[in-house]
Amino acid sequence: MHVASDGSKSWMNKAFLLMAFDLPFNQWRVNKIIGLVDSTNHEAIRFDENIGFHLEHVVTDAGPEGDLLIYSMTRQQCRWIKD
Repeated sequence: MHVASDGSKSWMNKAFLLMAFDLPFNQWRVNKIIGLVDSTNHEAIRFDENIGFHLEHVVTDAGPEGDLLIYSMTRQQCRWIKD
């Protein structure tokens, strides 16, 4: 999953998150989604962790400026959907 901000703080809301997680988990019926984050992107790390992603693996020196962090979220971990 990839999400890009418009630079403001107002673009993200609960309705967006509900739709963003409904598609992979409820429509496509996937069991896990992943996100890739460069270890120097502290805002993206904080965002991913705040919405419920968990750090699954670190690939050393694989990011554009540092390590590549692999975050994941399973259907069971997602608090944004209803089964």
